[in-house]
Amino acid sequence: MIDLETKTVTKSFSAGTVDLNNIDTKEEGIIDQTSSLENVPREPDGITFIGNDYLATADEGDLEGGSRGFTIFELDGNIVSTSGNTMEHIAAKVGHYPEERSGNKGNEPKTLILLLLRIQTISLLIPSVPVWSLFMTFPNPHNRYFSKYFLLV
Repeated sequence: MIDLETKTVTKSFSAGTVDLNNIDTKEEGIIDQTSSLENVPREPDGITFIGNDYLATADEGDLEGGSRGFTIFELDGNIVSTSGNTMEHIAAKVGHYPEERSGNKGNEPKTLILLLLRIQTISLLIPSVPVWSLFMTFPNPHNRYFSKYFLLV
């Protein structure tokens, strides 16, 4: 966290690593979500706040990692929730899983956009490839669930 008035860093924490199960890790022309990766750095590409107490990251990664999903943190760095392999499975289910990226970062979540509506908070998660987006509601960041997802083509 940065205090913009004093231009000082007030808090920082590592995004950490994650173990991924039931994902496709090989580029062989078929979607085979039976592999695993261990100790993968999250390497967030996008970040947004959820109210005053949480922040969410789109964990695409650029160097050694990218956990193929998103993570919700408390502001002290404690993990509240993570999507695990859910985005990978939704992309495959709707026919937009980038099999040619399986050996790299799978669906590559790129950024998050938070929409504050009168009745609830909704986040839009946008992967790098292919062009599809995932809407999520956050009535309680500790119990995330997907309300709808749709494709942008």
